[in-house]
Amino acid sequence: MQCGQTGFGVWTPVRVWKAAGAGKVVCTQPLDSSSSRSCWQRAGISFAWVILVGRGKYRAPSRRCRRLSQRRSFEVRQLGSSPLQVTEPCLGTMTWGIQNSKEEAHKQLDYAINERGVNFIDTAEMYPVPNFDPQWCPGRTEEYIGSWFEENPGWRSKVVLASKIAGYWPRSRAAARRSEPEGDSESWPDARADAASVRQACEASLRRLKTDCIDLYQIHWPDRYVPIFGQTEYKCANERKPVLIEETAAALKDLMQEGKIKAYGVSNETTFGVCEWTRAAQKLDMPPPASIQNACSLVVRLFEYELAEACATSNFNVGLLAYSILAGGLLSGKYRGNKQPAESRHTKYPNFMSRWNPTKGIPQLSEAVEGYAMIAEENGMLFLKNPLIIAGGNCYACRQVIIGATNLDQLKENLDAFEGYGMIRIANARRTPRKGSTGTSQGWIHRAACNGNRSDWLVKDSRINALRRAVLTRLPKDEESKRPRIYVYGNDVPEVQELSQGASFCAKGQWGMEVHIHEWLLASPYLTRHPDEADLFFVPAYSICMFEGGFFPLENLDNKYKEMLRQLRYFNRNRGRDHIFTFGSGLSASVFRSWRTEIPESIQLSPETWLFNDVVDMKEPCFNTWRDIAVPGYLHRHEIISLHQAAKPLAERSYVAVFLGRIDSSRGPHPSQGGPDVRAAIRRLKEKGEIFVAQNLSFPEMHAVMGSAKFCFVPKGKSAWSLRFFEALFANCVPVILSDFWELPFESFMDLPSFVIKWPMDLVGDTLMEYLKSLPDSTVQEYMDASKAWRCWYVYPPLLHEQSMAKSDELKEVCPGLDEENAFQAIMQLLASKMRKSWTMTRHFGPGNFHEMLERLESSETSETEEVT
Repeated sequence: MQCGQTGFGVWTPVRVWKAAGAGKVVCTQPLDSSSSRSCWQRAGISFAWVILVGRGKYRAPSRRCRRLSQRRSFEVRQLGSSPLQVTEPCLGTMTWGIQNSKEEAHKQLDYAINERGVNFIDTAEMYPVPNFDPQWCPGRTEEYIGSWFEENPGWRSKVVLASKIAGYWPRSRAAARRSEPEGDSESWPDARADAASVRQACEASLRRLKTDCIDLYQIHWPDRYVPIFGQTEYKCANERKPVLIEETAAALKDLMQEGKIKAYGVSNETTFGVCEWTRAAQKLDMPPPASIQNACSLVVRLFEYELAEACATSNFNVGLLAYSILAGGLLSGKYRGNKQPAESRHTKYPNFMSRWNPTKGIPQLSEAVEGYAMIAEENGMLFLKNPLIIAGGNCYACRQVIIGATNLDQLKENLDAFEGYGMIRIANARRTPRKGSTGTSQGWIHRAACNGNRSDWLVKDSRINALRRAVLTRLPKDEESKRPRIYVYGNDVPEVQELSQGASFCAKGQWGMEVHIHEWLLASPYLTRHPDEADLFFVPAYSICMFEGGFFPLENLDNKYKEMLRQLRYFNRNRGRDHIFTFGSGLSASVFRSWRTEIPESIQLSPETWLFNDVVDMKEPCFNTWRDIAVPGYLHRHEIISLHQAAKPLAERSYVAVFLGRIDSSRGPHPSQGGPDVRAAIRRLKEKGEIFVAQNLSFPEMHAVMGSAKFCFVPKGKSAWSLRFFEALFANCVPVILSDFWELPFESFMDLPSFVIKWPMDLVGDTLMEYLKSLPDSTVQEYMDASKAWRCWYVYPPLLHEQSMAKSDELKEVCPGLDEENAFQAIMQLLASKMRKSWTMTRHFGPGNFHEMLERLESSETSETEEVT
């Protein structure tokens, strides 16, 4: 099994099967598939992101009811100077084997990795803890993880796996278990960090983890004496003769060269230690430590002193893996008021991490917790229900956070914080606020809209007002009369409310354009609250998110749309021709089966302009060039920035052409149409060595390949449209469209031939490669330059929940003119041409006494009706 990792930095809601989570079931309807119906119904399956609703208990589904999600919403970062790309949360495992059973450990892995997208696991050869528990058996946690990888073989290559070798430990059972049998306690060897011990410990961990490679191998604590685990004073009398860091580093270098580890790190280290490790690495001509795993929380901030300087990216660039972020649970608030929950760590093990035990620690600990709680409560934050509090205030603290949990409810709550569901960040909150204080605390505190209340899933007025202010400052100052006035249906229509729930979640994937267009319209000056003034009417519905997420199968979704149409008061005023619907996936309007009879003349905004392979009975595309508008899929700003950073100068690009995706038969021509199999042609080119083809790459790997290619192929496949086209533009790779019937977005005003090549589908082969190779670099450079001038029209700018993010500024570096040139403005520009209200349809007119005659007739009919009554 190969050692590797993946990134989950782009948010793509795919079909994910899972239990109703830690909340009540919003919808238990199965997907529209006979093979999955009974499984969904038995498990009470709901949408992956609906688990926040309510405060019930998590119910795990059977494994066969799970599907894997390829892209997730956690931010992915490079770990120090290493090539490892890891999610911000890291799954801690130290309780697995004592406080958690093997089955519970597997459920946590299923939830964090499969369902939520964490790609980083941390363990150690000495785990589980505490080591004085009668059940303690070092290495058991690694065995649990290894058995999970054995049951889920496809996930090892997608996860960054970290483990640790124990530091100095006389007569250590952890050291004894590196070989079998371990023997009796009298014969246990000392745990040291000498070369032989490092190799023996690593190979034992590899056996238990059932893998060939550990991505990050760490020294759990130094071999030399240092004050750790709550000690703060260095005592010279405790010094001992250590194994030299240089010897340990040399052993790690050997393991890296053999492919048994990919990077290494330190843990519970000091500034002196980090400097010595870096010096040894330079001497041995090997990479420096990738990471340092130290305690860091609002009540333990030692790292922020001189260690932060040494580890900063501008110096040694050693990534911090912060552990005990909640100070052993103290900062969760569950011990406030002298409470001692029965199953809590400090109640069961009062001497374990006693420095954070509220009954044993210093009095200032409880005072600090109360102070932070007051800051949260004064600002309306759910401090106790959403306890993950991250200490910030400088460029370094808590870049990656190790979270641990003894049950799924805790794990869910902790992970929610990273995705914004009630996350609290308190920057530099070092003092207790004044009594009676109001307003915000020092630094900034942010709470996301979704905090467990069903109503918070809908677009909030306060959120829209704030977004409106931001949008108004960014709009070009055109004449107001040129803007179409758009009325947006709201929650007064029950079906609109049902079909536009989950905005915070449905916005994150490639189909997120449905949500982003909805929110932008609500905030824009194009909005009118008066239907009689409206040129157009927007009908919000996150249809593909509702279907793929399991809210509604297609049959139910069809009925929902029909009922919704009956409730749209202004739909029949113009036969629906002035109504706008969004369909964000390859299914296009087919997600609403009856669309051809119900909304045949309405405007569709969709990225799909041709036929979708999965709908085999579709003979004609939903898209109509004269009626509809082709729009780009949603590409998240993190991916845009990553692609831009991976783009190399033309002279450094090593690939002529690349394609990143599947080339199997399932991506062939549409069953009803036939025609050339473009993917098969690409497969033949790959076999000849003419083109680089790969699939299942991590995002950093994918971006690196695209940024190293002159041409990026965008072929017809399952869907006619592809994010590969938009990704190619930001990797500054010239896109080669191999899809005859895909109408590119905004083609009516963009100079597409200046930066896009479109080649006939039936001629994909050697001639195509000859043509591409014949193009001089000067021509390729012209296309690359033109791409930069046009590509930002395909970007949906960040909305409210992203306004304060630093990434928004980085996005402006990629697209300096984003305020004026973006997907929203392009859509509005095209919608303006569709203001086609028919005044003749709703009015009657004629010469002479025409109106008098009509009034007399209407008056007569009214009188007759009254007499009958």
